[in-house]
Amino acid sequence: MAKKIIVAVLLLLVFGFVGCVLYIRQNPLAVFTRIERSTLAKAQFQKKRASSTTGDLVYWEKGTGPVLIFVHGAGDQAGTWSKVAPAFANSYRVIVPDLAGHGESDPNSGPISIGDEVKGLEALFGSLKIDKAILVGNSMGAWVSVLYAYQHPDSVERLVLVNGGPYAVNASYNLMPANREEARTVMSSLQDPGSPAIPNFVLDDIVRRSHAGPIGRLVQASQEQFTLDGKLAGMKTPADILWGQADKMLGEQYAERLQSELVAPRLTLLPRCGHLPQRECPIAFTAKLSEILQEKPPQLKTSKPVLGAPSAGAQH
Repeated sequence: MAKKIIVAVLLLLVFGFVGCVLYIRQNPLAVFTRIERSTLAKAQFQKKRASSTTGDLVYWEKGTGPVLIFVHGAGDQAGTWSKVAPAFANSYRVIVPDLAGHGESDPNSGPISIGDEVKGLEALFGSLKIDKAILVGNSMGAWVSVLYAYQHPDSVERLVLVNGGPYAVNASYNLMPANREEARTVMSSLQDPGSPAIPNFVLDDIVRRSHAGPIGRLVQASQEQFTLDGKLAGMKTPADILWGQADKMLGEQYAERLQSELVAPRLTLLPRCGHLPQRECPIAFTAKLSEILQEKPPQLKTSKPVLGAPSAGAQH
């Protein structure tokens, strides 16, 4: 009898293990997301909710002091900062939101616009009574952060733009790949060549989720009205540009354009890091971001008068 019980228990363990392996292979992105969010919880970040015009906005919070908000990119969620955010919670009040339509934040269906993402930040500032904050945005999160600062300049102390910005992009990469090879091409553009290759079963999950997930829902809505091409000259918010140098989707030329058009910029390159340096090289990213935040913000550009040119006060 005892032997039968032992055999039954062993069989249950085997079936349970096989079931877990199959689930992970079929849903690797969901499992990875759970691990990241669990890491935030283990670091004693508290998961909370705020009301916004699009429904509940979920965010994670820890620490006291100046407000530091990490803003994730398209198709991502708060957990992308799980290896970075805890390092700053001793010096800052760190807030890590799921943007509208991402992670656990509403809405759960329908198109999403960049305007919805900005409204989510507005709700967060209002609900938490934040007067001023530092915004660190990656990819689309950098776009949302710049747009928020553009609309609410008195609420943003400084920006850190990580492989993203508010310009229209004619992407040569399909963000909603139709098959494994297209997914491989997209992911290769985001990573440093020396980083580990992404397994096929993960690529397959990317194909499955890209169309129905937040990226597909963002594509359903026109975002053109939210770009700021040619409009940054009037924005005085100091901005550090912290750029994964191996990013082939938004190359170094994009970062240099930001540097040339922003009025108070500073460019810092992260070698051997791609589009998501907070995931791909979190140690180097955290060290450099800490260094940047300890420095004074970038200063407004000063233009030297050209010999023979009329003074600024001259009339034509």
